[in-house]
Amino acid sequence: MRYFRIKLLGDEGDRDRAVVDRRPPNLDGWDFCMAQGKPIGDKYPPDAQVQLRDRFPGIKLGDFVSNTVAYLISSARMMNVIKEHANVEIEYLPLTILNHRGRPQGTDYWIINPIGVTDCLDLEKSVILRGQETGEITFVEEYAFVGAKLEARPSILRVKETPWEYFVDEPTARAFHAARMTNIMVDVVPCSE
Repeated sequence: MRYFRIKLLGDEGDRDRAVVDRRPPNLDGWDFCMAQGKPIGDKYPPDAQVQLRDRFPGIKLGDFVSNTVAYLISSARMMNVIKEHANVEIEYLPLTILNHRGRPQGTDYWIINPIGVTDCLDLEKSVILRGQETGEITFVEEYAFVGAKLEARPSILRVKETPWEYFVDEPTARAFHAARMTNIMVDVVPCSE
C-alpha cells in the first residue's frame, strides 16, 4: 500500500503556472475550514472567486492549481477523478479564478475539501520537526504511515498532525497519471505493513 502527498506548489519549475495566494473573500472567518478538513457547508458562497496577484505573474491554470493557502484547488477533470475514487466524505466547492486584471481566467474550478483527519503518521519513521517550547509537531519533512491504521484505505486523506496536507491512494494517483493531469507533483509516502 502506498500513498502520495500532493505538493501544493505544483510544478515549481513551470514559471508560467498560476499561483493562488489568497483565500476567497466574504467567508466571514470560515476560510480556515478548507485548510483543516472541517465542513464549511452553507457558509461557502456559490459564487466564490479568487484573483491572481502580481506577486506570482503566471497565468497558466492546470488541473491542479498551485497555491499558498493550503487548499486543494482542482479543475473539473481532476475533481471528477477524485469523485470517481472517493470513499470518504468530501465537500466540492465551486471557485472562479480571476486573472491579474480581474477577468475570469478559470470558471470551472473547485476547492476539494476532504472532511476530517486520519491518525496514521508513523512518528518513528517520519522526519518530524517539533516546537522547542511545547514539543508539538510543527512540520513533517518526510512522511511515513502506519499501514494498520489505514485498513479502510481512504482514497484521499489529511493527516491529524498536518491537516493542511493532502494525500491520495495509489489508484487515485494512477488515475491522475492516466488522465495526464497537469501541474500535479507528488511525493511517495511509504506505509509499514
